Amino acid sequence: MAIWEQLSCPTCGSNGVELVNGFLCCKYCKSKHTYNEKISEDEVISLNAATTARQLMRLDDAQEQYDLLLKKYPDNTEANWGAFLCSYGIIYEEDYDGTFKPTCHRLNERPVKKSPYYGKLTEESKARADEIEKLRLKIMDEVKKIQPYDVFICYKQNEEGKTNSPTREAKWARDVYESLKDLGLKVFYAEKSLSGTNVDYEPHIYAALRSAKLMIVLATSIEHVNATWVANEWKRYVKYVREGEDKTIRVVYDGIEAYDLPKELQNKQAICHDDMHWSEALADSVRELFNKAPELVRKEYGKVKYAKKQVSHGNVEKRDLPVFEKTSVPASEATNLNMIEEWMRLKKFKPAIANLRSVISVNNACSRGYWNLFLCENGCSNADEFFNSNKEIKDFKNLENALASADDKQRSTYLSVLEKRVKRSATLALFEEFISLPGTTETQIEDVARVMYRKSLGSRDRALFDSALKVIKDTETYIEWNVEFARRLLAYGQKADAEKYLDAVLNLDEGHQEALLCKYMIKLGVKNENEFVHYCLYKLSDYSELEKIYEYGYFTHLSKMLFDACLDWNWALKESDFSKTLPRRTKLVDFLLSIIPQNANGQYLEFARSWVEKLLLAGAYGYVNKYLGQILTLSPNDDEAYLQRVLVKYKINKPYWLIKHADDLMEEEDYLNALNAYAAKYPNAQNPYMQLYSQFDYILELCKKERVTVAEFASLGFDSYSLKNLAKTAQAKFAEAARTRGADKKKQSAITVPMIISFVVFAAVMLMNFDFFHGIDLTEFA
Repeated sequence: MAIWEQLSCPTCGSNGVELVNGFLCCKYCKSKHTYNEKISEDEVISLNAATTARQLMRLDDAQEQYDLLLKKYPDNTEANWGAFLCSYGIIYEEDYDGTFKPTCHRLNERPVKKSPYYGKLTEESKARADEIEKLRLKIMDEVKKIQPYDVFICYKQNEEGKTNSPTREAKWARDVYESLKDLGLKVFYAEKSLSGTNVDYEPHIYAALRSAKLMIVLATSIEHVNATWVANEWKRYVKYVREGEDKTIRVVYDGIEAYDLPKELQNKQAICHDDMHWSEALADSVRELFNKAPELVRKEYGKVKYAKKQVSHGNVEKRDLPVFEKTSVPASEATNLNMIEEWMRLKKFKPAIANLRSVISVNNACSRGYWNLFLCENGCSNADEFFNSNKEIKDFKNLENALASADDKQRSTYLSVLEKRVKRSATLALFEEFISLPGTTETQIEDVARVMYRKSLGSRDRALFDSALKVIKDTETYIEWNVEFARRLLAYGQKADAEKYLDAVLNLDEGHQEALLCKYMIKLGVKNENEFVHYCLYKLSDYSELEKIYEYGYFTHLSKMLFDACLDWNWALKESDFSKTLPRRTKLVDFLLSIIPQNANGQYLEFARSWVEKLLLAGAYGYVNKYLGQILTLSPNDDEAYLQRVLVKYKINKPYWLIKHADDLMEEEDYLNALNAYAAKYPNAQNPYMQLYSQFDYILELCKKERVTVAEFASLGFDSYSLKNLAKTAQAKFAEAARTRGADKKKQSAITVPMIISFVVFAAVMLMNFDFFHGIDLTEFA
């Protein structure tokens, strides 16, 4: 057998090449390759080994073997072709029609014609390389459509040869994915990111490897780490790191020793999964990586400009009253009216009405007669009863007649009574009658309209509200009423009705933020601000819609409401709840900080400082440095921020705990920064940081004298940030502790003396009866 006949096919890897027309042709995939009659046995063995490695997807090993072969035999065209294929991650796989087509398992950004191997390719190989270039460009187009990732989780999904048997790493991967997703990071997690029947793996994997700032490698065995697909991922990522890209690798391992990891992973930060706090350590590491630079992206306002419209109504149409000709008044009219009013006082309304009609028939301009007739028809003896009545008024004819025939004094009296009645017991009919009467002033109309408005809020009566609203001329009042009424409707689930009034507001003022907020609440399906806050804290992950409300300017009310909600939390929650909830609140705080106006640094600092104090109180040290960096960017002489950095380093949240690190304080850069920053601000004041440091020696002496440990000292109950007069306070606390101990000793003594006496008596009795025990084998009681 000729040596060339031992060659494996470089395309499909089979052992079946034959010489046809000066070319080596594969019997199975029909591919053509260069025939070299002088090929050596060493070359064939090396080529076959490299081809086998490439077919098994061990691309790095294969390329290394091809390159070694090319060093010895620079003119070996098949070694050059194999090295070229490895550099572009190409494996030829059988298609449905039996042909073998190139598939890419490792995308290369370099065009094939710029490959160092391209120049030595044969013409046939160059034609196939052009086909590979088309595939490469197609994949690159797909890559551009994929959103960048922050983190890549690298792990083996299933045990070898067992499709539905997840590895331990696969179970960890889900936990890591959920925790990092809650931090607001976009995570490449194969089970989620590559799910779906039409997903092309390589573009997604390449895009994720290229964009991710962090790779987390999960390992329970060296075999899993070196598994083909797993090694393909982390080796590509290691190459990026080696080339100087800003990328980081973390390894989480168990069941192996860190020094048994591949050498490329040994110098990376490794976390043992067996540590009960492994997830917290990983989360802290990730937060530090993504938060190490202060994020001070601040929103700019004033880009959206528009003109607020004015209310175009409010002029109430007055009704026309009858016109009465003045006639002579009979001499008996006053006497008759006095008698009729007495009947009215006695509730004898039928004879009163009959006689009033007789009076009016004689004098059709008798205003007093019409007024009394109006009262009788409504069952009222006088104006006071009318004022206190709740009876619905159906006919206003005689009221209008009374006003039409009245003199100025009478008309003023009637309108005053009517106004009081409207304000006390407003009905739609009475209100509309009052505002349409001639003689009512704009001030009176606005006053009764406000009463109607307040009543409509309580009853959610749209007709009542609409009637009150139509008399309002002031645009600001009109908008305020509409928003408040819409809120009331929304609180009771009347979303469609609420939206009508909000649209009326936005028609006048397109940037009215309260109205925009209510519209957003309707969209989210929440009824009030409490539900809205809850939704933002626990469900909302995309703030783009929320940010649109700020397009017209900073919305102080909304920001304060949401920020207060982030701070208002039970920080004593159990650890599992704490770890789930805090990342969401942190994400919302970051958003709220980013939209504070650039000229409002005071508010930014206030928010950031409040949040830092909460995080320290909760012991969430991994989150704090980011915000301290932001604070110091805006306020470089913030001594408290420097001190808090020191606290974070030692993972403590009270300055007096620094007593444990007193010997190192003056070597801590941030402690010295705090000291100097305070001195720069208050050059003539006693420096609390120097005072604190100098007091620690005295306190340690007190601890030694009183036989109190540092932990016991800290438990004596100081304020979180009490720096001044710490030694004096400590001395008082020690004195209090000493008094407590003294009282305890007296109490203990009172208990102990009778016990000693009892024991002595008992012992004496036992000795007197010693013979009772003589001869007894006490081991029987053992």
